[in-house]
Parts: sequence; C-alpha cells; structure tokens
Amino acid sequence: MKPEIGIGELFRAWDALGAKNDATREAIRDLLVPSFTWVSKSPKPVPKTDIIQPPEVPRPPRIIDRSETGKVEFPVPFKAVDLPFTVTPIEPEERRLEIPAGGAQLPPDALREIDPEPLLEAVWTRRVIGGLIATEAPLGGLDVDQLLRSLTAMRVVRRLPRKRRPTMRHGVQVLLDRHPSMMVFYADQSALRREIEAFAGRERTAVLRCDGFPPARVSEISSARWRPYSPPEAGTPVLLVSDLGLVRDALPGPEALDDFVGPLRALRSDVVALVPESPESYPGYVHDRVHLLEWDAGTRPSDARRARRARR
Repeated sequence: MKPEIGIGELFRAWDALGAKNDATREAIRDLLVPSFTWVSKSPKPVPKTDIIQPPEVPRPPRIIDRSETGKVEFPVPFKAVDLPFTVTPIEPEERRLEIPAGGAQLPPDALREIDPEPLLEAVWTRRVIGGLIATEAPLGGLDVDQLLRSLTAMRVVRRLPRKRRPTMRHGVQVLLDRHPSMMVFYADQSALRREIEAFAGRERTAVLRCDGFPPARVSEISSARWRPYSPPEAGTPVLLVSDLGLVRDALPGPEALDDFVGPLRALRSDVVALVPESPESYPGYVHDRVHLLEWDAGTRPSDARRARRARR
C-alpha cells in the first residue's frame, strides 16, 4: 500500500519535476496518488428573497442646470427603460461660504507686526550707531604724549590734557527723509529710530522727519505740524537717514549744501549721513561737507569709527 501524501506535497512534486501544463501534472498525480479524483465545488445557492432587484441600467453623468430653475437634467440621447419603481432625481445640495458679520478673523497669535529684516547686521547695529553719532571729549586718562609736546614747545600748561573718548552727552538730532523716493525704507527707518533711542536715550535724541534733502521744513514723527528747520544745540551731531536725493536725481549742489551745513559747522555740529547707496556714488563735494556711511549689512563698527575719526 502506497503511503498517503498531502496536497502540499503534490504541489512541491509538480514544482520539482517542472510540470508546466495540465497533462504533465495529471500524469504525476496519477503516479503518486492513483485514487485521487478532482471534485469541482458547485456554487452556493442564492437564497430566494421577495425583494425585486431592478435590472442594471448604465447611469449617465448628471448635468446641473445653472439656470434659475436649478433642475437636474440628463444628457440626450438617453434610452428610457421601464422600471418597477420610480426614480426621483436628487437635487444637488447648495453650499454657501458664510463670512462672519465682523469680517474674516485671524487667530490672536497671527495678529502681530512683522518686523522687517534690518539693513544693518543685528549683531553690530548698536556699535555702528555708537561709532557714527558719538562725539569725542577729553574724558579719558592723562594724555602723556600731549603733555610732553606742550612742555617741549615751552607752552604754559594751564590744564592737564586728557585722552579723548567717545561720548553721547551731547545727544543727537536725527533727520528721517520721508520723501516718496525713500518709501521702501520707511519701515527700516522706524526700526533704526528705536535702536538709536535705545542707545542714546530718548531724552538725548531728537527725531524729526523731513521731505527731501536739504530739509526746508521738519515735523515730529507723531504729528504733522511742519515748521522751518533749525539747528540743534552747539556740539550736537546731526544724523541724516537719506539718499540725499541721489535716487531721484535731485542731489543738491555745493551752494545748497553749504546753506545747510554752514550753520551746523559754526556750532561745531558734525553732519553724518547713513545712505542706502555706496558712498562712491556721490561726488567729491558731498564728501567734503557730509560724512557718509553706507546703510548695508556689510557695514561694520570699524567703518563707523573711521568716519568719526575723519570728522575729528
């Protein structure tokens, strides 16, 4: 009696012997399992129900009429079929976007001011400002070199000379050019104003706005009361945040510059300008009257210190 084999072993035998067709598989089956017979399973009987199934009818895509009636119609041609039940078309549901009475609302955390990226490098901003607007005064230790020069020249020393150090005791007057040609820098000017007031102190900082350069009239930032420009107290530096008219091709001539700079020089007030253009773009007569520093991320504190030494 031959040993019984399972169906899985029969499949492995087919695979090992390379049975690729039905005749080969049947021969191997008869050899291994002579008494094996194939039994086809009959499909399960479908239970009878009283529900009448409608015949399958291809459903055409619906077309929504956008007219005033808003009815649903089917495309033509459409073959009518007698059905044992009534088909009622479903009206499409109309959805409307409802906006609150107060308008669109943003979450509270999204309602915050977006600060512009500063033109000056944030790490160096205050040092650049300090090097630009600070004045020098004899506030340091004893200046031995100056004392020796005075003694060698046989000059009478009435007061011991002291080394000069930067100071903000004179404060600063800031003129923000609000001409339309500087509109792209309005937000940057406001951010710079806050930095200057934080560095020099609000009590020592006078911030004015003007319409172009030289300023014929000025006003406070928070008001629109225009008045003629007047120089600050003696020794107070003046910082211009302006392109000086270069962008709109309205650069003042030497005489117009002298009318503005002359009274300030008589009061020993330095005039410095933070310009959004390269200082090389300005003619020489502007450099002779105004100390220029580029308003750019590449500006370093050493550049501001050189501008201050040039003023001295």
